[in-house]
Amino acid sequence: MVLINGDVQQIVRKLRCEIDIFMQCKEMWHLKKNAQGIKIYNAPSRHYHGMVIKGETKMNMSPEKVYDMIHPTSEYRFMWDAHVDKCEFLQELGPGLVLLHQVMRPSFMGCFSSRDTIDFMLQEESDSTKICLVHSLESSDFPPTSKHVRAFTYPSGMIIEKTENADESQITCFLQVKLNAKAIPQSIIDSSLISMMQSYLLALRKAKDIAWKPLEKPVGRIRVSALQAIVWRMELRSVVQCEIGLRGQTVTKFCINFAMLSPDPFNSNDQVKCESPCPKNTSQTEIRVERISHQWTVKNFTHCYQEYLEYFVRLPRPDESLTWSIKIYPKGNGENNKEFIFLCLNRVVPLQSKVSKIGFKSRFIMRNAERKEIEMRVHPSPSHSDYVSYIKRDVLYPQILPHDIIIVTVEIDVAVEIVTTSNEDNFSYTDSIKHFINDSEAMLKSHTFSDFEIEVGGRIIPAHRCILAARSTVFAAMLTHQTHETQMGRLVIPDFDFEVISELVRFIYTGRCRRLKELSHDLLVVADKYRVLDLKIRCERVLANSLTVENACDLLVIADRHSASYLKEKALDFMHQNVSQITTTQGWTLLLNQRQELVTEVVQSFGRVSKRKSVVKVKLQVSILQVKNQKSDRKLKMSDEEMNNFWTNLKDIQDNMMELWKEEIASARMQKLKLSQPYRPQSYKLVELSENLLAQVKSGEKLYIRGKPADKAYISASNETYEIVEQNHAGSSTFLICENLQVPTCKQNDQQSQEDSTICTMLSSILTTNYCYIPCGKMVRHLLIDDVYDGSSKSTSKQQWTVDKLLLAIPSNEQQLCDALKQLHVCEIDGWLRLLSVNYLINLTDRIVREIRANNLDTISVEEATTDLEELGLISVIESWFKWFTVANDDGQGWHLNEKEISRLYAEGLLSTVESMELKQFLDAWKESVPVEIETKLSYLYGIALIRDNTSPEVIEYFPSYDLPADRNEQIKLMFEKKRIWKLEQLRPYFPANNDAQIHVILEKHCRCYNDDGVTYFARRHA
Repeated sequence: MVLINGDVQQIVRKLRCEIDIFMQCKEMWHLKKNAQGIKIYNAPSRHYHGMVIKGETKMNMSPEKVYDMIHPTSEYRFMWDAHVDKCEFLQELGPGLVLLHQVMRPSFMGCFSSRDTIDFMLQEESDSTKICLVHSLESSDFPPTSKHVRAFTYPSGMIIEKTENADESQITCFLQVKLNAKAIPQSIIDSSLISMMQSYLLALRKAKDIAWKPLEKPVGRIRVSALQAIVWRMELRSVVQCEIGLRGQTVTKFCINFAMLSPDPFNSNDQVKCESPCPKNTSQTEIRVERISHQWTVKNFTHCYQEYLEYFVRLPRPDESLTWSIKIYPKGNGENNKEFIFLCLNRVVPLQSKVSKIGFKSRFIMRNAERKEIEMRVHPSPSHSDYVSYIKRDVLYPQILPHDIIIVTVEIDVAVEIVTTSNEDNFSYTDSIKHFINDSEAMLKSHTFSDFEIEVGGRIIPAHRCILAARSTVFAAMLTHQTHETQMGRLVIPDFDFEVISELVRFIYTGRCRRLKELSHDLLVVADKYRVLDLKIRCERVLANSLTVENACDLLVIADRHSASYLKEKALDFMHQNVSQITTTQGWTLLLNQRQELVTEVVQSFGRVSKRKSVVKVKLQVSILQVKNQKSDRKLKMSDEEMNNFWTNLKDIQDNMMELWKEEIASARMQKLKLSQPYRPQSYKLVELSENLLAQVKSGEKLYIRGKPADKAYISASNETYEIVEQNHAGSSTFLICENLQVPTCKQNDQQSQEDSTICTMLSSILTTNYCYIPCGKMVRHLLIDDVYDGSSKSTSKQQWTVDKLLLAIPSNEQQLCDALKQLHVCEIDGWLRLLSVNYLINLTDRIVREIRANNLDTISVEEATTDLEELGLISVIESWFKWFTVANDDGQGWHLNEKEISRLYAEGLLSTVESMELKQFLDAWKESVPVEIETKLSYLYGIALIRDNTSPEVIEYFPSYDLPADRNEQIKLMFEKKRIWKLEQLRPYFPANNDAQIHVILEKHCRCYNDDGVTYFARRHA
């Protein structure tokens, strides 16, 4: 395709004019988002009834380096931008002008289909600014790629400016896209584009951590970031998961999936049809895979000065062998990556080969001297190899094996054959497993073909040698040699009860254990003895969940004796957290006397466990005496009556502390106090605790005092938080603070006086505490938002959090914080708190619900169900899922799904993406997205969303309770600005610490209350 010069100049003028308007007319922009250093604005477009999106951010990189990151054909672009699939230049039109063909992956979590564009790109640059502008062109010479949609973008672009700091750049992006989607409101599309722009800039900001080297500037090529997307008429189909963000650090979100219904965007009558019932005639296709695993040892690796080393691996086949080439590039494979080591894999195809294309997957593995796998990056789309891994040379060299050796293992999974079979009956993999387990259990009970006996306490358990040997290495060794048991056909077990061995055998046959919690200790011992490792692991987890102060030492001994590493680690952690209580138990005394080596290990483990700071350690070494009308006395005499009154006034001090002193105080007759010269009036602060707070202070209780400078201070117990305020004490009382006040210890001579004690401070005012409730969900989310867990990504945040660390940073009590963590779906992973991605959690919920219903897991205990579902994710995540989304039955026997919480999760995922949408459309999408048989009710949305009462048609808006301001007045003001009239049941989730009467008292200053047909309403005044 050739453009004449007039067309080019017209497009250039149009682009420059448009961008000038965007940059100069600052009053036209409306701020929509401001988070994580990124600001997103929008303004009405001049080309269609939609919005122009503008994004602004700063990066600690020069404009030139930013340019290298966003160049369309740069390898660095593929490392962070998950949207670009292919990019090629079609025609150079002049200096800074080019036609570009881009193929884009589905973006914005599936909202935009796979598409390609023909774009006119313009580059202009000066010493401090680089401008990249883009406008899509209609072109019949380049039809859309197969299975892609031709997209079109109105004038858009990116401006990169140098700031006052030479190593910092100001980035401004503009995007205007029109979607001809009749079924989708333009407001939803605009909201989607805002989130798309934010995720694009966030990925770009994170990409600065990629180890890079500037690329040479190609002649006549433009380094530009083109943001464009359009799809033909689309229609709402379902709610699904999709992934966007950094390669290897994927950020998952929740979205509406739209499917293109017809290649013809304007003439289509296609409709989405409901799935018909499963037919009786079915077929099954299996892709059979063979694995090649080859280990390549290279000695004296650091002395290699060749460009590359090469070796060939083969997979023999009846018709033709398949061959792959492995290459190691010690100093990179190009001028731009000499500091990297590249591992490349290519299939070698002979000229006369009958098998030109095959499917295969591969990976490279290298291990260090500790046999741990060395982490390498995988090139997402290599241009000259089938598979490429790479690692920085200065990262690999310190991990090379002794004697300068590296061992490279390559694993190749090859699809060698496709076999399709048909069947007239439905095929169900889960049903097959279930039938197999049931048949195995029936075989055990019926004793069919049994050829071995296990005798326990005179009772016989018939069994099968082959099954015992397959499931236990101990049984395998016993039955494959000429042992006494093999010859007699019987094994006598004298050291275990019959029910324990019976459960062991049942688990060997079925993989299930009905009495796991009841017999966990004995089953752990017998599983370790006979090496039934999967049963041993289950027992360890059950015992770890049952740790208490009383049994911690006993379980530590058991874990050490039977090499139960998981249980031992959990026991050590538990002992560290409760060391003050555990060291007073009888189990600790026995540990000191009988297992000194374990005591040493316990103490050493304290250094490895994350240290927990004790915020307040109260030592009652200061006594407080109340003195009236004693202005000038330097020595104070206290009679028996006064001493008894003194102790009566301190009755709120804990009984156990009083008992320690009563015996000594009873003999006191006189006490001398002296005023120091000078005394220190600012050395101490006296805090009077409220009765409710004092009632919570027990032995070992932590009191957290925190607050920012020049701000309020707060004190928190386990489940309540109080504000510390200064209050003048009524009356003429004076408080004396005495240092090292001694109590009389001499009981023989009542007249014996003690050494004088020094009064170091006199206080006429004290600090007091007032109960307060501070929503902490917003603060917790702000601290954890940079470390979202999506099922695969490792923690990349520099600041990692635990519950104790959060209690130090947030003015909240432990109970309130735990409630917020549950509401936000925060889980402990590898010892750190991680915020679970909503999209990942929805995907996990879909899979867990299917497994529960397919295998009737709700008929067994939660612990067993959790263990059965381990393969779906981390065990800590699965355990948290059961805490959040299941409830116990009313009779206390068994459990069932919490349909309300599951339904709320899907609604929150939908609303958190688009922020607001028409109520009818939302209800249809919500109902379509939840698992089968899960109800959707508007009452489920109280606390996460509200329905605006000032719009037509009705609009639902995302309004989670955790996102409210901390100040109560600001919170109420915002709520009644969003919605004028509230029902009482709608307000309860936003006031979790208050009952209905307290809610009335709080709101009476701000709104009026009335009752209509038995329903209580609160309305904004003058509404």
